[in-house]
Amino acid sequence: MKKITTSPAGVVKQQISSDPYSLARYYPCEKSKTWVDIFWCVEWCLPKAQIFTQTNLPDPYFHLVFDSGNVSLVAPVLNQYSYTMQGRGHIFGVKFNVGLIPSLLGLRAKDLVDKTYDVQALRRWEVFAGIDEINQQISAVNGHHEKQTTLFKEWFCYFFPERSNTDIQRAQTLLEIVKSEKHINSVSVLSEYSGIGVRTIQRLFDDYVGVQPKWFIRKQRMHNALADIEKSNGSMTAMALDLGFSDQAHFSREFKYFIGVTPCEYRIKFRVNRP
Repeated sequence: MKKITTSPAGVVKQQISSDPYSLARYYPCEKSKTWVDIFWCVEWCLPKAQIFTQTNLPDPYFHLVFDSGNVSLVAPVLNQYSYTMQGRGHIFGVKFNVGLIPSLLGLRAKDLVDKTYDVQALRRWEVFAGIDEINQQISAVNGHHEKQTTLFKEWFCYFFPERSNTDIQRAQTLLEIVKSEKHINSVSVLSEYSGIGVRTIQRLFDDYVGVQPKWFIRKQRMHNALADIEKSNGSMTAMALDLGFSDQAHFSREFKYFIGVTPCEYRIKFRVNRP
């Protein structure tokens, strides 16, 4: 099981000092990488009086989350989302590749956005047969990441046979293009770069991603902005232009919409300036 060593994207820093929790992420094995993007584990042990809330940028992926004996399916979210930690805890999560869950459920992704399905809801779907048993097994080995991923893979491979879907692959390709090509700043540019028509892009996002392609492009630019601010002391004007914004004012408005503060305020409040 190979650990991911790069910094996670979309994590909004809450303090200058290191965060009081540990996050470990793992690549899926060859057999499971067609349906899993990553496995992730969060652990914390806080003093009795301490409470910590972690905020993240919106996420267009489905996650199956095993949290203190509870399990839920978290659909893509359109706004910042937070999790409050206190005492001692452990979460094991599975981030699925785009398109898999809507395809398995026979539903359009756009109809599932901003919803969380608890174990009672999951039981109603035949594809989640055995969810109670795997929840118990994973909870019984909290902290043992490799055991948890192995248990999940064995269960998932049994209940979810591998499927091939060209449209899902196309949707995944579009997301990867937006994430890797910083100059993609509109759906028309994405269409030109990918060779896929604008209407087809819209349909693929509705069916398999759940969010609008324009929204995803805007959100990805904020991922890039957070990374740039946290590693550089460069001017905000230069950063805005590098990210494809027409000027710093537009960049600041967009940043505040997603993050809640301006880029300058974020830099001052949440990072240690480099010498």
